[in-house]
Amino acid sequence: MARKAIIAGAAGALLIVAGGAGAGFWMSRDGIAGRLDSDAGRADAAMVSDADNASTALVRQATPIYYSFDPPFVVNVKQSGAVIQVGMSVSTHYAATGDALKNDDPALRSVMLGVLGDVTEAMADDDTAKQQLQTRIMAAVNRQLSADGYAGNVDGAFFTSFLLVDNGDG
Repeated sequence: MARKAIIAGAAGALLIVAGGAGAGFWMSRDGIAGRLDSDAGRADAAMVSDADNASTALVRQATPIYYSFDPPFVVNVKQSGAVIQVGMSVSTHYAATGDALKNDDPALRSVMLGVLGDVTEAMADDDTAKQQLQTRIMAAVNRQLSADGYAGNVDGAFFTSFLLVDNGDG
């Protein structure tokens, strides 16, 4: 009798192991296991993100925070032998955005160089064009911050210096 119980128990255990192996094979074949792991990872990330967001909630400050990009930008002027050297600062009213500007500086400099690369000599000499350029830079910075997952935005872009240098090639 004891021998039958041992055999029945072993058969039951074998059935459970075989069933688990079959289910594992079926789930991996259809990608279900990967989706379950991915869903679990997203849930964990959401919980961490929610905790981070709660601790760094955006609080608008009355006084703006300024961030200066250093060194200044030096960019070739379109269709000219001239270059511009531009000192830039941006402002925000959110401390978290001020931190994001520091952390994301290389990516932000890259998008700002893209905008500054469209400058022509006529634009460099025109105050209205410069104001439009500041607006485009501010929008580019905000798009990049958002794309990189940062909360908040900049609400001003300022030229701290703007020098057009014609090196005689144009």
